[in-house]
Amino acid sequence: MAMSLCLVSDKLHGKLPVDFGNLTSVQYLSLHNNNFSGAIPSSLLHLKGQKPEFTSVELSHNAFSGVLPQNLRNLSSLMMIDLHDNRIIGNVLAFLSQTSSLMILNLQNNSLKGQIPGSFSKLTNLKILDLTYTYLSGKVSKSYDSSIK
Repeated sequence: MAMSLCLVSDKLHGKLPVDFGNLTSVQYLSLHNNNFSGAIPSSLLHLKGQKPEFTSVELSHNAFSGVLPQNLRNLSSLMMIDLHDNRIIGNVLAFLSQTSSLMILNLQNNSLKGQIPGSFSKLTNLKILDLTYTYLSGKVSKSYDSSIK
């Protein structure tokens, strides 16, 4: 049975508990508009060693820091990643192009830097891409640009 976990604007703070990795059958995870801090735990995206079937991960408006977890690439059913208004650093890694079902990618207002990966052109289902207020540079490829509405 698919489930949603929505803890929105609940004034939650501190690090996200590692026990969140014990959740099963969660497809929609929304923890936005709290004050969670620290890195996004990789256990959140591994769920007891299983491949989770998240379709949406919304962790915006928190104080998450550190780099994007590389195990996001394992979420083949992921349609939305919304991490805007956090303190995420580093590069937008090309591994995000492996999430082929991705339709929404919002990373605005983070401290991301470097080049926009050319491999983003593989995200043929992507409809919304928001990289504003970051330190990213480069061009969006022509084939990718024509697929965005």
